[in-house]
Amino acid sequence: PVQTPVQTNHSCILSEYQEEFVGGDAWSCAETETCVSVVQSDVVENFFGQCIPSQEDLLSGQTCRVGAVTANTKSSDTVFNLHAYADTFDQSQLYELPEGRTFAFDSYNCRPTRIGVPLGRTYRKCTTEERNFEPQQSNVHSPEICAVVGGAKFDSCVEKDFHKCLDSIVARGMVDSCHTGRFCREDYICQSLPYQLNGVDTDKGKVIADAGVGFCTPTYFVFQLRLDGHPVP
Repeated sequence: PVQTPVQTNHSCILSEYQEEFVGGDAWSCAETETCVSVVQSDVVENFFGQCIPSQEDLLSGQTCRVGAVTANTKSSDTVFNLHAYADTFDQSQLYELPEGRTFAFDSYNCRPTRIGVPLGRTYRKCTTEERNFEPQQSNVHSPEICAVVGGAKFDSCVEKDFHKCLDSIVARGMVDSCHTGRFCREDYICQSLPYQLNGVDTDKGKVIADAGVGFCTPTYFVFQLRLDGHPVP
Protein backbone atom coordinates (compact mmCIF):
# COMPACT_ATOMS: atom_id res chain seq x y z
CA PRO A 1 0.00 0.00 0.00
CA VAL A 2 1.10 3.58 -0.70
CA GLN A 3 1.82 5.47 2.50
CA THR A 4 0.32 8.96 2.69
CA PRO A 5 3.07 11.50 3.45
CA VAL A 6 2.93 13.35 6.75
CA GLN A 7 2.62 17.12 6.50
CA THR A 8 3.59 19.60 9.18
CA ASN A 9 0.45 21.57 10.11
CA HIS A 10 -1.59 19.53 7.63
CA SER A 11 -4.34 21.45 5.83
CA CYS A 12 -7.83 20.57 7.04
CA ILE A 13 -11.47 21.46 6.45
CA LEU A 14 -13.03 23.35 9.33
CA SER A 15 -15.64 21.31 11.19
CA GLU A 16 -18.54 23.58 10.20
CA TYR A 17 -17.85 22.90 6.51
CA GLN A 18 -17.07 19.16 6.67
CA GLU A 19 -20.45 18.07 5.29
CA GLU A 20 -20.06 20.27 2.20
CA PHE A 21 -16.98 18.41 0.96
CA VAL A 22 -16.89 14.96 -0.57
CA GLY A 23 -14.14 12.94 1.02
CA GLY A 24 -13.82 15.42 3.86
CA ASP A 25 -12.36 12.73 6.10
CA ALA A 26 -9.17 12.87 4.05
CA TRP A 27 -8.74 16.43 5.30
CA SER A 28 -9.21 15.61 8.96
CA CYS A 29 -6.58 15.96 11.68
CA ALA A 30 -4.97 13.42 13.95
CA GLU A 31 -6.67 12.76 17.28
CA THR A 32 -4.03 14.81 19.08
CA GLU A 33 -4.57 17.87 16.83
CA THR A 34 -7.31 20.43 16.26
CA CYS A 35 -8.35 22.02 12.96
CA VAL A 36 -7.91 25.76 13.52
CA SER A 37 -8.73 28.66 11.20
CA VAL A 38 -5.32 30.33 11.35
CA VAL A 39 -6.24 33.15 8.94
CA GLN A 40 -9.61 34.87 8.84
CA SER A 41 -10.84 37.51 6.41
CA ASP A 42 -13.86 39.80 6.24
CA VAL A 43 -13.71 39.59 2.44
CA VAL A 44 -13.26 35.91 1.56
CA GLU A 45 -14.95 32.99 3.30
CA ASN A 46 -12.33 30.50 4.43
CA PHE A 47 -13.15 26.78 4.50
CA PHE A 48 -9.68 25.57 5.43
CA GLY A 49 -7.54 25.55 8.52
CA GLN A 50 -4.38 23.88 9.77
CA CYS A 51 -4.01 20.91 12.09
CA ILE A 52 -2.62 22.43 15.27
CA PRO A 53 -1.06 20.32 18.05
CA SER A 54 -1.23 21.06 21.74
CA GLN A 55 1.63 23.02 23.28
CA GLU A 56 2.92 19.80 24.84
CA ASP A 57 3.26 18.20 21.38
CA LEU A 58 4.98 21.10 19.62
CA LEU A 59 7.97 20.52 17.35
CA SER A 60 10.26 22.95 15.58
CA GLY A 61 8.92 24.79 12.55
CA GLN A 62 5.23 24.72 13.38
CA THR A 63 2.60 27.45 13.10
CA CYS A 64 2.33 29.43 16.33
CA ARG A 65 0.21 32.44 15.31
CA VAL A 66 -3.23 33.23 13.96
CA GLY A 67 -4.22 36.34 12.05
CA ALA A 68 -7.14 38.26 10.62
CA VAL A 69 -7.21 40.32 7.41
CA THR A 70 -9.39 43.43 7.50
CA ALA A 71 -10.17 45.08 4.17
CA ASN A 72 -9.49 48.80 3.82
CA THR A 73 -12.30 51.31 3.44
CA LYS A 74 -11.72 51.38 -0.34
CA SER A 75 -13.12 47.87 -0.58
CA SER A 76 -13.10 47.01 -4.25
CA ASP A 77 -16.43 47.45 -5.99
CA THR A 78 -14.89 47.01 -9.42
CA VAL A 79 -11.74 44.91 -9.21
CA PHE A 80 -11.20 42.30 -6.50
CA ASN A 81 -8.15 42.98 -4.35
CA LEU A 82 -7.43 46.28 -6.11
CA HIS A 83 -6.45 48.08 -2.89
CA ALA A 84 -5.18 45.06 -0.92
CA TYR A 85 -2.00 46.97 -0.10
CA ALA A 86 -4.05 49.03 2.35
CA ASP A 87 -5.58 46.03 4.14
CA THR A 88 -4.52 45.40 7.72
CA PHE A 89 -3.40 42.16 9.29
CA ASP A 90 -3.77 41.63 13.02
CA GLN A 91 -2.13 38.58 14.58
CA SER A 92 -1.79 36.92 17.94
CA GLN A 93 -0.15 33.83 19.41
CA LEU A 94 -1.69 30.39 19.50
CA TYR A 95 0.46 29.41 22.47
CA GLU A 96 2.14 31.00 25.45
CA LEU A 97 5.69 31.15 24.11
CA PRO A 98 8.47 33.75 24.37
CA GLU A 99 8.94 35.98 21.33
CA GLY A 100 12.21 37.80 22.00
CA ARG A 101 15.72 36.98 20.81
CA THR A 102 16.61 34.84 23.79
CA PHE A 103 16.43 31.16 22.85
CA ALA A 104 16.58 27.94 24.85
CA PHE A 105 17.68 24.38 24.14
CA ASP A 106 14.64 22.68 25.66
CA SER A 107 11.73 25.03 24.96
CA TYR A 108 10.36 26.86 21.94
CA ASN A 109 10.22 30.48 20.86
CA CYS A 110 7.45 31.74 18.56
CA ARG A 111 9.24 33.72 15.88
CA PRO A 112 7.21 36.74 14.69
CA THR A 113 5.81 37.11 11.18
CA ARG A 114 7.67 40.39 10.66
CA ILE A 115 10.98 38.55 10.22
CA GLY A 116 9.59 36.69 7.22
CA VAL A 117 8.05 33.53 8.69
CA PRO A 118 4.35 33.31 7.71
CA LEU A 119 2.05 32.59 10.68
CA GLY A 120 5.06 32.50 12.99
CA ARG A 121 7.38 29.58 13.53
CA THR A 122 8.35 27.55 16.57
CA TYR A 123 12.10 27.55 17.03
CA ARG A 124 14.77 26.62 19.56
CA LYS A 125 18.55 26.34 19.85
CA CYS A 126 20.47 23.24 18.76
CA THR A 127 22.18 21.14 21.39
CA THR A 128 25.75 19.95 20.74
CA GLU A 129 24.41 16.54 19.77
CA GLU A 130 21.91 18.07 17.37
CA ARG A 131 24.56 20.27 15.78
CA ASN A 132 26.49 17.08 15.06
CA PHE A 133 23.36 15.45 13.56
CA GLU A 134 23.42 12.67 16.15
CA PRO A 135 19.58 12.27 16.16
CA GLN A 136 19.73 11.73 12.39
CA GLN A 137 22.38 9.04 12.78
CA SER A 138 19.87 6.90 14.67
CA ASN A 139 16.83 8.05 12.67
CA VAL A 140 17.59 9.94 9.46
CA HIS A 141 13.90 10.90 9.24
CA SER A 142 13.76 12.63 12.61
CA PRO A 143 11.08 15.39 12.42
CA GLU A 144 13.48 18.09 13.68
CA ILE A 145 16.89 18.97 12.30
CA CYS A 146 19.63 21.44 13.20
CA ALA A 147 19.74 23.17 9.84
CA VAL A 148 20.72 26.68 8.79
CA VAL A 149 18.70 29.84 9.37
CA GLY A 150 19.26 33.43 8.32
CA GLY A 151 21.07 35.60 10.84
CA ALA A 152 20.31 39.19 11.77
CA LYS A 153 22.64 40.58 9.09
CA PHE A 154 20.75 39.02 6.18
CA ASP A 155 19.19 42.25 4.88
CA SER A 156 22.46 44.16 5.01
CA CYS A 157 24.24 41.36 3.14
CA VAL A 158 21.73 41.51 0.30
CA GLU A 159 22.79 45.12 -0.19
CA LYS A 160 26.45 44.09 -0.60
CA ASP A 161 28.36 41.20 -2.14
CA PHE A 162 26.13 38.37 -0.96
CA HIS A 163 28.71 35.62 -1.47
CA LYS A 164 31.41 37.31 0.63
CA CYS A 165 28.86 38.09 3.31
CA LEU A 166 27.22 34.66 3.46
CA ASP A 167 29.24 33.10 6.27
CA SER A 168 28.49 35.98 8.62
CA ILE A 169 24.71 35.66 8.31
CA VAL A 170 24.21 31.91 8.52
CA ALA A 171 23.29 30.50 11.92
CA ARG A 172 22.27 27.02 13.08
CA GLY A 173 18.87 26.38 14.60
CA MET A 174 16.24 23.67 15.06
CA VAL A 175 13.66 23.61 12.27
CA ASP A 176 11.40 20.96 10.78
CA SER A 177 12.86 18.34 8.46
CA CYS A 178 11.30 17.23 5.18
CA HIS A 179 11.55 14.37 2.68
CA THR A 180 9.30 12.33 0.41
CA GLY A 181 7.43 11.01 3.44
CA ARG A 182 7.13 14.32 5.26
CA PHE A 183 5.99 17.55 3.63
CA CYS A 184 6.54 21.10 4.82
CA ARG A 185 3.75 23.47 5.72
CA GLU A 186 1.91 24.65 2.61
CA ASP A 187 3.59 28.07 2.76
CA TYR A 188 7.16 26.70 3.08
CA ILE A 189 9.48 24.77 0.77
CA CYS A 190 11.83 21.85 1.33
CA GLN A 191 15.47 22.86 0.83
CA SER A 192 18.52 20.59 0.63
CA LEU A 193 20.87 20.70 3.57
CA PRO A 194 23.91 22.85 2.64
CA TYR A 195 26.39 20.65 4.46
CA GLN A 196 29.39 22.48 2.96
CA LEU A 197 28.85 25.56 5.15
CA ASN A 198 31.05 26.37 8.12
CA GLY A 199 29.81 24.75 11.32
CA VAL A 200 28.10 21.87 9.50
CA ASP A 201 29.69 18.42 9.73
CA THR A 202 30.35 17.70 6.04
CA ASP A 203 30.45 13.89 6.25
CA LYS A 204 27.38 13.53 8.45
CA GLY A 205 25.53 16.23 6.54
CA LYS A 206 26.21 14.49 3.25
CA VAL A 207 24.71 11.27 4.57
CA ILE A 208 21.52 13.14 5.44
CA ALA A 209 21.40 14.93 2.10
CA ASP A 210 22.02 11.69 0.20
CA ALA A 211 19.05 10.16 2.05
CA GLY A 212 16.85 12.89 0.55
CA VAL A 213 16.29 14.73 3.82
CA GLY A 214 16.19 18.52 3.83
CA PHE A 215 14.71 21.27 5.96
CA CYS A 216 11.68 23.53 5.62
CA THR A 217 12.27 27.18 4.86
CA PRO A 218 10.12 30.19 3.89
CA THR A 219 9.38 30.34 0.17
CA TYR A 220 11.08 33.69 -0.36
CA PHE A 221 14.44 31.97 0.18
CA VAL A 222 13.97 30.55 -3.30
CA PHE A 223 15.74 33.80 -4.25
CA GLN A 224 18.88 32.18 -2.89
CA LEU A 225 18.57 29.26 -5.31
CA ARG A 226 19.59 31.21 -8.42
CA LEU A 227 21.92 29.07 -10.50
CA ASP A 228 23.76 32.03 -12.01
CA GLY A 229 24.73 33.48 -8.64
CA HIS A 230 23.81 36.83 -7.14
CA PRO A 231 24.68 39.98 -9.06
CA VAL A 232 26.78 42.44 -7.06
CA PRO A 233 24.76 45.69 -6.70
